Amino acid sequence: MHYIKSSALLAIALASCSLAAPLLEESINNNRLSKRLEDGQYNANSGGTYTGDEGTYITSDSVHRYASGVKCWTDYMLVSQEKSSDGYKDASGPINCASTSECSSETASGVETCETWSTSLNAGIEGEIFSFGVQAGYELQKCHTASSARTCTWDDGKCHRVTTAQEVVVQKGYQRRRCNDKGDYTAWLKDFEHRVPTKYAALSCDNAC
Repeated sequence: MHYIKSSALLAIALASCSLAAPLLEESINNNRLSKRLEDGQYNANSGGTYTGDEGTYITSDSVHRYASGVKCWTDYMLVSQEKSSDGYKDASGPINCASTSECSSETASGVETCETWSTSLNAGIEGEIFSFGVQAGYELQKCHTASSARTCTWDDGKCHRVTTAQEVVVQKGYQRRRCNDKGDYTAWLKDFEHRVPTKYAALSCDNAC
């Protein structure tokens, strides 16, 4: 019968622990990702708009290499950006023309509109997406108050309101978590929408009280 010294057994045990550690970490990270997928937090198949192949690449962040050697990162893809409107909002109080043959409002200022994000991204990523819109020729503003020096005039003896509609650019896209393990694959997708005002607004005089 052959006996192995206790020191040799200890060395084998330590080597086994050393090999198991990265596998354990990988298992924990995979379990966490699976849990988030099950919760629908990042599940592209539970209400996600995109498949992961559309859009223009903007930038990447959140690079992480696991102990097993698997590397993951997050891409930011922009699918569309187009002009829209936040709808008409009051830019004046009631203007009652009942006591005069003609009345007017010379200047109108609407409410302030600021950019909004459907999901929070880090400031650097938000800045790059904003800049992409500027580079495309849109005159974007972080915040803007719709105003006009146009004069609205009425002579019908009725009550009126002046309204303005802020022009906005809507940027739509998604985050794509990619990993490399003997080839690239997509771990999850998550949509985002960015609504940002321009320096333009429409004004309407045709609004009864």
